[in-house]
Amino acid sequence: MNITIEEVELRDLERAASLEWIETNGIGGYASSTVVGLNTRGYHGVLVAAIEAPARRAVMLSRLDETIITPNGRIELATRRYPGCVNPEGYLLLRSFRRGIFPSWIYAGAEFHLEKNVAALHGENTVIITYKLVTGAGGVKLGLRPFVAARDYHARRNKADSFDPAFEFESGRLTVRPAVELPAMVIAAPGASFNAALDWYYQFEYQAERDRGFAANEDLASYGELEAELKPGDELHVIVTTEDREDFDGRKLLEQEMKRRAQLLEALSIRDGFAESLVLAADQFIVKRGPSRKTVIAGYHWFTDWGRDTMIALPGLTLSTGRIEDARLILEEFSEHLNQGLIPNRFPDKQGPAEYNTVDATLWYFVALYRYYCASDDLEFIKKPILPLLLEAIAAHERGTRYSIHVDKDGLLSAGEAGVQLTWMDAKVGDRVVTPRTGKAVEINALWYNTLKIAAEFCELCSKDELSQEFGRKAAAVKRSFAKSFWNADLGCLYDCIHDGAADPSIRPNQIIALSLPFEILTKEKAQAVLHVVKRELLTPLGLRTLNASDPNYRGRYCGDPASRDTAYHQGTVWPWLIGPYITALIRYGGKAEAKEAREILAG
Repeated sequence: MNITIEEVELRDLERAASLEWIETNGIGGYASSTVVGLNTRGYHGVLVAAIEAPARRAVMLSRLDETIITPNGRIELATRRYPGCVNPEGYLLLRSFRRGIFPSWIYAGAEFHLEKNVAALHGENTVIITYKLVTGAGGVKLGLRPFVAARDYHARRNKADSFDPAFEFESGRLTVRPAVELPAMVIAAPGASFNAALDWYYQFEYQAERDRGFAANEDLASYGELEAELKPGDELHVIVTTEDREDFDGRKLLEQEMKRRAQLLEALSIRDGFAESLVLAADQFIVKRGPSRKTVIAGYHWFTDWGRDTMIALPGLTLSTGRIEDARLILEEFSEHLNQGLIPNRFPDKQGPAEYNTVDATLWYFVALYRYYCASDDLEFIKKPILPLLLEAIAAHERGTRYSIHVDKDGLLSAGEAGVQLTWMDAKVGDRVVTPRTGKAVEINALWYNTLKIAAEFCELCSKDELSQEFGRKAAAVKRSFAKSFWNADLGCLYDCIHDGAADPSIRPNQIIALSLPFEILTKEKAQAVLHVVKRELLTPLGLRTLNASDPNYRGRYCGDPASRDTAYHQGTVWPWLIGPYITALIRYGGKAEAKEAREILAG
């Protein structure tokens, strides 16, 4: 399913500048901007390289600005924002943007018609920009001006920073290395000449960063302008890379990438435009970690890999798309980092030690393993490397582990310490945790019940019958305690959290997670009641609210500086990912009408 934005919408600059595209490379790097080529984030760039996959990302090339050069003059296709002005205004020549297998653009004026697409090559820090001159009487010259950032993707470049102006140009290849801590970058444009002139362009303005309360201006360096002659029908494949490569055949490399993506679609059991779009979108998040393993990027542009997000997303990203081997590689990677019964909450940007401040990532890991087994029948994987780890993880929870995570006398899982956020509602402003949820959280205990049930089933499959029965008894006790402790008879739904005997009646979407897990913890009657409350109080066309609108703590707008945003993050803000558990519950506990509703939600 292609996404197409036509000229009328592209002429509305503020609207168009809010629509972003991204091309990722399978190792954490990417190319990204807005549909009109106006960078609104410091994270935007033609090549944002992952120096140590999937982390240590750097904006190498911020922009590659095009100019059509004819005997009648120069026609600028770029759009740049500076304080108080937009100049040039190339978006006025943009006729369409389309997101298919690759993002593509059509620019047209009285003297030319130019097509452009961008492709990030899988497994390397390389981007190919393809230009095709469709019409242009007698041919034109295409000017390409690179704007180099060469800095950490969280930072901003300033002319006063250390910057090496040296360059080499030979056979259409411009090589620069402005920052010693980063690799050299090559911009290869076959047949192009180069007009060298180091210039600094000051105070590029990134509106999205200003809106978010962050540094919003940057200086960028241009080493000069590449020029290539194009006749109607000609294609120019420009390669931007930090790789030490010998092959600069852009056409061949692009065809290989197209073939790889086509093969992803071949694994689909349902072939329609929507499913194909989901498969290609899923591919953007599965990345390499280390020499031979895989992981999942929690979100672009600035997240790395998080344990919770990875395990929640794994079934959809890999199992539903036929990528069973990738699922196993992801599970193996996180299994290696199991420590004191926990998998990491996240891996930091700069490859530091993993962080473990999470109560649910390990529980979701159990669920992901169970989903993997159901899809693969790979019992050998469960038997040998995995089951001993699972038994140790449960034992660690039972005797107590980090952050006061422990099993209470009633069999329920309790967690939390002052100043630490452990569930997915993890916003923190300074030292204040906005939604602490200390104690026994509803989805955590539904996950704990599923953890014990999964352990019981795996033990049975591995002929450990006594252990299987023991876990079965513990799970039954948790189910009884859950029903007794979490049912809110007054509202007909589940309490969100229990702390020191006090139940929190806030209506939040965490209770829908309890309805979506492999092993059901509520009766059908109570589950349907929960579903009714969630639908009435939290459902929106784009996801579920994190708090119902009548709650005094509800925040209806997510905007402003970091503190303003974080205090609203889980206090009403709608999260699209929650639509997955909602649809699962809808299909599980509903009838034909609910199945129809689920299809309508997915169709948008």
